[in-house]
Amino acid sequence: SISRGEVSHITGWSKAKASQEIRSLVGRGLLIEVGEGASQGGRRPGLLKINPQLGYIVGIDIGATSLETALSDVTGRIVQRCSEPADVRNQPEQIFGRCVELVNQMCRAQGVLTDQILGIGVGTPGIVDGDGTIRWAVNLAWTDLPLGARLAEHYNLPTVVANDSRAAAFATFLFEGEAR
Repeated sequence: SISRGEVSHITGWSKAKASQEIRSLVGRGLLIEVGEGASQGGRRPGLLKINPQLGYIVGIDIGATSLETALSDVTGRIVQRCSEPADVRNQPEQIFGRCVELVNQMCRAQGVLTDQILGIGVGTPGIVDGDGTIRWAVNLAWTDLPLGARLAEHYNLPTVVANDSRAAAFATFLFEGEAR
C-alpha cells in the first residue's frame, strides 16, 4: 500500500495534483482505500492499493515433464494453481488442449469469467520469436508452432510466449525480494 504523500513524492506532483488524480482512480475503481498508515507527526495518512478485482492474469509453464498453470489477480497474488505431469512426446495439439482445459478448470474453480482475464503469459523451452511462435524446441520436438496466436485467438486475449529461462529471469528481476 501507498499513501497520497508517497504518490506525490514519487511522481513529483503537488499534493493537490496527486489527490486529484487519486480521487479519479478511486472513483473509477482502479485504486481502493485500505486504512491508515502510521502518523509522521500529523494526522494518519490514508493508504491506497491497486484494486485486486480489476481482473486476472493466466500463467502457463510448459516444461519437459510437466504442465503448470496459475491464475493471479492483477497484484500478482496467485489465486489458483494446477500442475500435472506432461509427456513431451505428445503432439502440440494435445498440450494446447490440456492448457485450455486447465485454464478453464481454474477459472471455474474461482468463479472467474474469461472476460475478467486480462492476458496470458506462457513460458516454454526452445527458441521463441517475437510473435509467440515456438521456432524450435528440441526437448519437445516442436517446430514453428504459433502457440501465442493460437491462445490469443482461442481466448481473444493478449498473449505473450517467451522462452522459459528468459521468463524466469524477468520474473526474478521484477519480484526480487518478494515472496512469490
